[in-house]
Amino acid sequence: YTGVAGTQSSALAFGGGPGTKTGTEEWNGSVWTEKNDLSRGRSQLPNTIGTSSSTLAAGGTHPGALVFTEEWNADFAYGVWVTGNSMNTARQGLSGNGTQTSTLAYAGNVASPEVYSTRTETWNGNAWAEVNDLNTGRNSVGGAGADNTSALAFGGSTSPGVTDVTESWGGTNWTEV
Repeated sequence: YTGVAGTQSSALAFGGGPGTKTGTEEWNGSVWTEKNDLSRGRSQLPNTIGTSSSTLAAGGTHPGALVFTEEWNADFAYGVWVTGNSMNTARQGLSGNGTQTSTLAYAGNVASPEVYSTRTETWNGNAWAEVNDLNTGRNSVGGAGADNTSALAFGGSTSPGVTDVTESWGGTNWTEV
């Protein structure tokens, strides 16, 4: 349930569980180093948004679904999380991909008991905007893509089990592939 960003030789891990954590650690290819914490403890954060020096912590849970966004700035010695504009829909277990200025966030749970979301939002570096939704609502979705113009969403949890559905984002809508 930890948010992660970066590569095999330069990564950032933040938040997580069990429970809700605020910790942030940076991987330099051989060791982890403690950095400044998130301002709000949470888990079930999206992965693959940005790099180890520039990423987002969006949504998550503490204990219910959240809308909060924090932006990581590594320009300071131990880095700093800065509060950004909130998402439009509170979600936990969502997926995301892109950069700190061009992000796509999708799927997740919107409530407890679990309500699987089809919601999709884009981030332009300043604000979230709702766009066309996924075709299949789900949680814990695998995701891949370089920014908010193209992506893949695959697998995930649904009611009553899991799915093997793959959808492709072409910049304006999702298509099952």
